[in-house]
Amino acid sequence: MKVRQTEEFYCLFLSFWSFSFLVVSRKMTKEMAASATRNLNESLDLIKCMIEAILNKEAEYQRLMAQGIAVMEEPEKYVRYFKKSETMVKLALIRTGEKEGVASTGEIFAEEELDFSAGGTIDGLPVSQSYLNDMGTWDYCIKCPVIKGEQEIVTLYVEYIYDTFDKSLPEGFYNQKAMLYIMDAETERFVLKPKGMGERSAGHLNLADFYRANDIQDENLRKEVEDCVKQHKNIMFYHDIRNKNSLNYMWSVNNGTLYLTGYVPIEAIQQEGRTVNQNIIIVVAVMLTAFVLCCDLFYLNQRQQNRIRREREEEREISNRRLAEALQAAQIASNSKTTFLSNMSHDIRTPMNAVIGFTTLLSRDAEKPEKVREYTKKIMAFGQHLLSLINDILDVSKIESGKVVLNVEEFTLNDLVSSVDAIIRPMAEARSQKFFVEVTGIKHECLRRLYTGRKQYYQ
Repeated sequence: MKVRQTEEFYCLFLSFWSFSFLVVSRKMTKEMAASATRNLNESLDLIKCMIEAILNKEAEYQRLMAQGIAVMEEPEKYVRYFKKSETMVKLALIRTGEKEGVASTGEIFAEEELDFSAGGTIDGLPVSQSYLNDMGTWDYCIKCPVIKGEQEIVTLYVEYIYDTFDKSLPEGFYNQKAMLYIMDAETERFVLKPKGMGERSAGHLNLADFYRANDIQDENLRKEVEDCVKQHKNIMFYHDIRNKNSLNYMWSVNNGTLYLTGYVPIEAIQQEGRTVNQNIIIVVAVMLTAFVLCCDLFYLNQRQQNRIRREREEEREISNRRLAEALQAAQIASNSKTTFLSNMSHDIRTPMNAVIGFTTLLSRDAEKPEKVREYTKKIMAFGQHLLSLINDILDVSKIESGKVVLNVEEFTLNDLVSSVDAIIRPMAEARSQKFFVEVTGIKHECLRRLYTGRKQYYQ
């Protein structure tokens, strides 16, 4: 009788724990799926914000270039003397009403070579579909009108390379177990696979190639993805990639002109999932052996789960912080360059206007030697001031590369004060303002200063 009761007890006990195991496993599976989606959302949003920040800064810088070109008499010269950088590889201008213009590479440029039909924009400026340049690198072009007064006189085209994103994105994406591409939405071509983001064993060319290589053949699913891309929406779906349960994604960037495309294995997002299930099985097995140990094992299991969850949260916080720091660093660097160019543009305009003004006076009073000497002296002062500003601009590249060299030079306060007076006084008189210079209590007339390798003068 007792044996039969014992067997009934164990059967009831086994049934209870089997049911409990199924319930807990199902609950954990749902929690893991929700956590996987939430974590991937956060990571993709940070990458999206970083790329959009780069695109917006490029558009803002191009507007500044257009403002500078608007005051030039011959903007084509600016294009011809342009040298490509790590970001901008080509400049082109087309005057309003004309179909062809000039490019910085020397050939004739026509807008029909590019495709702006998709209607995509970056910060309000039209952006073309992605295309391969002569070196086989994927590029895109932004065009910006050049306004003089209230009339558009020229259209400025700047060609950018996608490799710029690669240098700004953080290294590593789910411990190199995931895959990330940047896709042009209109052509569905993969224009960049960042070097530090995901596996390198596959090199897909477009979305169809990605489907074929990863055996995504469900027509309904592919239709749903196609509709989301057309509507500039995000989509995630589960699909086995290389026999691994993975979370696939299509993430819209810049209002749908670009998409982040790829997948992340679930085990890479939820590293503790396997451990949790194993612990549940261990708990059930131990409970079948000794009911007394159930509470202890359950307590230990909960502690281990909490520890693993905390470790996962710490890893995610570190990853998010690194992404945020990289985005902030990119924004600070871009803002610094924008501010510098804006200030230098204003500072250069002042001595240039003075040189032009005194040159006009010089031609008018050419028969008056004393006026000629006065105007010549002031033109020389303004020209030297303009030269120093240009030298400052050229020194920026040296400062960024760490190659700037400081030298010591002697100068006199009398020459410095005379140079400042020659620059400021005409501007004050033009505004009907009074300008006074008073120098007293000078103990040392000759002083020394540091300069960055180019000879500076004070007249």
